[in-house]
Amino acid sequence: MRFNPNAQGPTAEVSAAEAEEFITPALSKSTQHAQKMAALNQEEALPVGEDGKTTKLEYARRRHQGLCFYCGKHDATEQCRILTRKNAAAALKASKAAGGEGAAPAPAQAEKRDNRN
Repeated sequence: MRFNPNAQGPTAEVSAAEAEEFITPALSKSTQHAQKMAALNQEEALPVGEDGKTTKLEYARRRHQGLCFYCGKHDATEQCRILTRKNAAAALKASKAAGGEGAAPAPAQAEKRDNRN
């Protein structure tokens, strides 16, 4: 039911509990999103064994809960943000090591032939 400001007759009083539904939240959606992203990007120590690899117990927990096997934070069906950043940095480093300027090396072009007689 919509509120009609031009309606004739008595209007209903709104209780404090009902009025709270219409109060603007203290944090804007962009601030909430920024806080959520900051929480996702926090680097936390994950359980690793003496060899520096994920423990069998941690691996089983991630598998049971369907979490990412790399970072252990989000659903495994999503693309891991941390792994993507790591792979992008590794690709850039490899490109620079190969003599490039940070971009992927351009494919070599074959010599052009003049087929006119």
